[in-house]
Amino acid sequence: MKESVPFVTGNGHFLVDVDSNKLWVTSSLQPGSAPVHQTEFSPIVRWQISGKRSEAQAKMLSYRKGSVLSTRCVLLGSSQSSRDCIVIREEYIAHRSRPNVYVQRVHISNPTDKAVSVEVSMDSPNFRSVAEKTEDKEFMLSTGKVLTERKDIVLVAVGSKKLSTLFQVPAKSDHAENIVNVIYTSEPIEPSKVDETFSKLREAVRRETVEVLRANVEDLVQEHQQAWMDLFISGVEIRKITDAHTPSSQTVNTTLYYILSASMAPLLDSGIAAEEHDRLESSLNYADHCFSGHATMHAENLWPGRVSSVAQILQLVNLWTLTLQKRGCKVLVAAGAHGLMQGTVLSFGGLQFTENHLQFQADPDVLHNSYSLRGIHYNKDLINLAVLLDSEGKPFLHVSVKPQEKPVKLYACEAGCMNEPVELTSEVQGHTFPVMVTQPITPLLYISTDLTHLQDLRHTLHVKAILAHEDHMAKQYPGLPFLFWFSVASLITLFHLFLFKLIYNEYCGPGAKPLFRSKVMKTNEETEPRNRTVRRILVACVVSFLALFSAMAMDFSSSLAQWQHTENCLGELTSCRTNATLQIITELQMMRNACSSRESRNSGQEILPSFSFSVLSVVNHHCTGVETDGLGQPCGADLTELCKHLRSDFLEFVNESWSDEPASMNATTFVTLAIQKILHSSGIGDVDIGLLKYSSDWADLLTVKLLITLQELNYQSILGEGGADFQYKWSQTMTLLIILQNMSESFQNCWMENFGLELQLTQLNDFHPLFSLYSPGSSLEGASAFILTLGNIQNCFLSKATLALKMKSRDISSSVSLKICLLTIACLIYPIVLLSFKEMTEWIQDYAQSLKERTEDLKTQRRLAEDLLHQMLPKSVAKQLRKNRHVEAESYESVTIFFSDIVGFTAISASCTPLQVVEMLNNLYMCFDTRIDSYDVYKVETIGDAYMVVSGLPERNGDKHADEIAKMSLDLVAAVRQVPIPHMPNKRLQLRAGIHTGPCVAGIVGYKMPRYCLFGDTVNTASRMESTSLPQKVHASSATYLALMKDNAYELQLRGEIEVKGKGKMNTYWLIGHKNYSVQNDSLVCHWNPNLSRKKKTPIESNASVGNSSITVQSISESATPVSQSEAPLRVEGSEVTICVSAQVENRAGSYGTLGSMMGGEENPPSPQAHREASLPGLVPHC
Repeated sequence: MKESVPFVTGNGHFLVDVDSNKLWVTSSLQPGSAPVHQTEFSPIVRWQISGKRSEAQAKMLSYRKGSVLSTRCVLLGSSQSSRDCIVIREEYIAHRSRPNVYVQRVHISNPTDKAVSVEVSMDSPNFRSVAEKTEDKEFMLSTGKVLTERKDIVLVAVGSKKLSTLFQVPAKSDHAENIVNVIYTSEPIEPSKVDETFSKLREAVRRETVEVLRANVEDLVQEHQQAWMDLFISGVEIRKITDAHTPSSQTVNTTLYYILSASMAPLLDSGIAAEEHDRLESSLNYADHCFSGHATMHAENLWPGRVSSVAQILQLVNLWTLTLQKRGCKVLVAAGAHGLMQGTVLSFGGLQFTENHLQFQADPDVLHNSYSLRGIHYNKDLINLAVLLDSEGKPFLHVSVKPQEKPVKLYACEAGCMNEPVELTSEVQGHTFPVMVTQPITPLLYISTDLTHLQDLRHTLHVKAILAHEDHMAKQYPGLPFLFWFSVASLITLFHLFLFKLIYNEYCGPGAKPLFRSKVMKTNEETEPRNRTVRRILVACVVSFLALFSAMAMDFSSSLAQWQHTENCLGELTSCRTNATLQIITELQMMRNACSSRESRNSGQEILPSFSFSVLSVVNHHCTGVETDGLGQPCGADLTELCKHLRSDFLEFVNESWSDEPASMNATTFVTLAIQKILHSSGIGDVDIGLLKYSSDWADLLTVKLLITLQELNYQSILGEGGADFQYKWSQTMTLLIILQNMSESFQNCWMENFGLELQLTQLNDFHPLFSLYSPGSSLEGASAFILTLGNIQNCFLSKATLALKMKSRDISSSVSLKICLLTIACLIYPIVLLSFKEMTEWIQDYAQSLKERTEDLKTQRRLAEDLLHQMLPKSVAKQLRKNRHVEAESYESVTIFFSDIVGFTAISASCTPLQVVEMLNNLYMCFDTRIDSYDVYKVETIGDAYMVVSGLPERNGDKHADEIAKMSLDLVAAVRQVPIPHMPNKRLQLRAGIHTGPCVAGIVGYKMPRYCLFGDTVNTASRMESTSLPQKVHASSATYLALMKDNAYELQLRGEIEVKGKGKMNTYWLIGHKNYSVQNDSLVCHWNPNLSRKKKTPIESNASVGNSSITVQSISESATPVSQSEAPLRVEGSEVTICVSAQVENRAGSYGTLGSMMGGEENPPSPQAHREASLPGLVPHC
């Protein structure tokens, strides 16, 4: 475990603190009472190894076994390695089904070659211990006292197995020990009863100690583990947590372990009566009204992430017990550990038992977590309920049933029970239910054994709407607030202002560039793609601007329409027309009440004139008395027009009443008819529900009209003036008020405030709670109180609705003003944005073009660098070095190595300056390097005048390496005569060469300036062939001779047996030439390359005449000029150099027209033997 937690084991009767070796006991046998008394008894036996050097220990809580496991590793002073660790494994068990038994098991493993001594200590100084022997069993009986906070005495008696204080564990062997303790405690007693109670406790300890000592310890442990597993049938499984408030699986398991360790389990007590056992078990299957509170999933004090002491554990258990008792789970708490486990599971997810069903009433907002509630007891069955998430993260419910005895059908339905209930026991794998959320909120799932109950439940929930979980969450969190979008708009505005500042500084600031910068004219093909891209970006910017403008215009239009509706509703609600009408109707109702208080004996002919005058006086008084509206604005022509209309309608009504049997009309009826006429004329009686589709603000105005109408209807009901259609009018008015109540928060608040004070809900109605307040036919006192309350509601609603509409109108106007400002800013900024986008596009394109050119330059430079590297190292080796890989040396079975040097180089160097030496060698090696490109060879190195070439490595070429070296040797021997000596124009260089064939090893040496080097005897032998060679001769070993004679393509001359340093006498050969003359036909051209000749450019002015076997060498490039033989070294111009050597051979008088006569350059005529050798095709004579 990441954090240290208290390691305890207990069973409700006692608790053992493994860390501090303390025993906690309880003084009450009532379930729910935790061990709260700490004793001075140390129940844990300590094991000490003699000669200990160091020790390491680890402990853990075993949730499934209900015990504490400990492992120690002890190293002795003589131990040589960690493998000699003496391992001590211990397990501490508070027996679950035997409440007085505590077991400590130990296993000591000694892997060393020596026996180890183990000291046993069990120290409890404040407890009196005596040795007891009953029958054949010996044990220690310890007794002690605990003083409670109330100064009472709790006695403790402990019987434990008697152990020897010292024993040995032999080498390479194990030792096991089982210590069984029997712990008895008393209830708090008085001091006078100590001796008597101690005697009873000792006797009980003796009896049970003998019993457990005779029992098999393995059977005791198995019995405990089975009982603990029975407790853990119920539990909570945390699958996925997406917030920081939900407890982790470790926190849940640790909390449940502590609760069970500190709780008694009377259902596991064998001494309990059968009737009591059945009663407790039945309480688990149907816990009425448990758990009645909200879910405890996020209660951090009930699921603490860290507990540091036993005192906190006991405090946690007491808090859980108190919480469950106060939330309707007293029966479960009385059932002990089983009931506490059931209660915690119910409380975690918000499950509650009611009279007929089990309901899952978790908060829909926290279903983003995935968890499972298992082992919920219901009607002797076990229900598993899981909240899971699908692939899209949407929650759903999974319910399965595990029958325990006789199967009983269980049914379930989701929120609202609108769908037919599903039988849970029909599928073993369980059923899934979608998460539906009702308005108002109701439980998410119902489970019951009564199918009819669930079918009837849908008619009693009275929900207004049922939404899917995602729709509910969308309404709960409709989106980002306006402040966020305002911040985003501000940031965009600041960005464009910053961009404008950059553009201003670019063209108007210090050191600004001209607006129309002069640029290098480009072709149409180059400028057309750029112009096309710029146009596309500008079109995109214009389209985005038009889209933004359209969206803001539409939003502005919608906000403006809403503001207009709000203003119209507010103006109508606070208008002088409305105020005057309300005052007129209120005074006429008071007049009617005064008339109805006494029975009038006057006839209709007497009533009509007087009351007509009175009503007309009321209308005139309030028409002239109302000067300002509800907003303080003076009244205008609307009030005058209303009053004129009311007078004309009322006079028309009086004339009609005078002509229609005035004798049958009393004063109350006349005033009632007059009020109805005024309601109709003023428009209050006309309620147009269709206005709600334009704006919900019209609900306030309609509510005022309906309240006035409802109040008048109730007056008519009291006075008996309702008429035949009164019931219909009253029900219709109340129905409309019910609808508007859900739309107007002000009306709902005023209704609840006033009716909570005036009337009590004494009866329920099947339709809506509003109907329970009053219905026709109720008592006169109730109807009068209802009318007064309606008046209070009307006054309250007018003030609150007016204030709410004012605030809403101000908010909408502020929002509209802000949107107008944003639209104006957008209109001002977007032209700048378009210009800046155009400029930025051009800048980006310029930068992209520059980046492209630089990339091409980089590629060229990289290619040149790679070419240079490949000239120094083989390509395969260079590739591995670039990848930072180690280049392993490689062995080659057969290669041919060429060595050469310049004859008389020391004398030549002594007669010239160092720069002339460098120039001469550079000319020579440039010629050689150009020639060897025509062959499958690899130049290894040059040291001074020495030139080393190899074939057959690093790329193997089979048996061709000797042939390639032979052709190259003949070519270089012929080509060396073409290289002039700058300070000796009349002399020519002579080459001495040697070749040898054999095995070789090649590899990289060093890491600073690494070189590819060859190693082996073949290198030494080739060097000896060169050192023993003669000028203008190719000296070959016998191995090379054999390699070349396979194809019989070369002519070799036996030199004979010579003494070779380090090798002794060897038969060597002179490589005379190739039998096919065409192979060397172009050797006169120093830079001839058969593979690259077609790719070379045609040299300009490359012809030079050479007389008397003289040669002219020219360096040709795109702007080269001929270079004579006596000029300085070749100059390289441009990135690519083409060197061409052309020669013309003319026979001199008295000489032979052979290749050898031109290449040898001898001044004396050749001997006959030389003439014979030189006359053969393809042969090169030697000196």
